[in-house]
Amino acid sequence: CGSGTLAVAAALLGVETVVACDIDPEAVASTAANAERNGLGHRVEVRLVPATDDEPSSDPLATIDRTFDVVVANIGAATIGALAPHLVSRLSPRGHLVLSGLLDPPPAEVVAACAPLSLVRVGSLGDWSALTLARADESDRPAPST
Repeated sequence: CGSGTLAVAAALLGVETVVACDIDPEAVASTAANAERNGLGHRVEVRLVPATDDEPSSDPLATIDRTFDVVVANIGAATIGALAPHLVSRLSPRGHLVLSGLLDPPPAEVVAACAPLSLVRVGSLGDWSALTLARADESDRPAPST
């Protein structure tokens, strides 16, 4: 599970609290097991969330009632349109949204879906890219490394 790998990596890099979400029960179980194997079960909270196409108007992240300095989503461009408002609403005022798992170059609609955030950084590796976005007033400060 790509998102689960990113969640465990974040905890290994020092993030104190990580909330990992996925729509696939097997990915949730795999992520929880991986966190435990790495001694991080107490820092990586894993949640099963509903798929966005089940009820497009609902917030699949509704049970997450806090904000984060960094939100990372390892999802395809087609899903970002539906999830973007929910991801953006989980950002702290000075937070960054990192979108990975995108084909390079990522479609312009991906950035547009994340309004009012602005693009801060694009990283590419082979055929893949990752975007870092922040609120417009925060886009002049350095983005976290991706």
